[in-house]
Amino acid sequence: MGAGRVDFALTYGLGLSAEPDLCGETIARAPAYVIVPADHPLARQGTVELAELSAEPLVLLDLPHSRDYFRSLVAATGTAPDVRYRTRSYQTVRSLVARGLGYSVLNQRPATSQTYGGGEIAELELRDGSPPLEVRIASVRGMRQTARAQAVMGLLREVAAGRRGSGP
Repeated sequence: MGAGRVDFALTYGLGLSAEPDLCGETIARAPAYVIVPADHPLARQGTVELAELSAEPLVLLDLPHSRDYFRSLVAATGTAPDVRYRTRSYQTVRSLVARGLGYSVLNQRPATSQTYGGGEIAELELRDGSPPLEVRIASVRGMRQTARAQAVMGLLREVAAGRRGSGP
């Protein structure tokens, strides 16, 4: 990004403050939630506290910064997460959970509870008051944006605010 090849990035705010040459604008917040297999005893509750899952294995989305964020949410309950599986693939996390291999904590919400592996998961809101991830537009500090980049960033702001229609 600093070499001028990238106008901006759509990113989570994780680790962004550690980059002094970058500035960011928060356009949305993505609260954490838990996924469990559709037949899990807590699946119909609708909400959960992470401590309720402390005896169960965690399927960790193992990406830079994200892994620390998800582990910190569990650690904030006073329990140590039992990370049994870790993967860099969001869809693999969902599929492993659907197969009953553990629970996971995520922020992205697809439109379906079906997984690519053919299973089904249930989403549970967190009652813990966990901090949401910031969805940010990041750019190089002081870099002048092209008209095209400004237009795309404007569209991202509209979509994040829910103001963009679904028609043509």
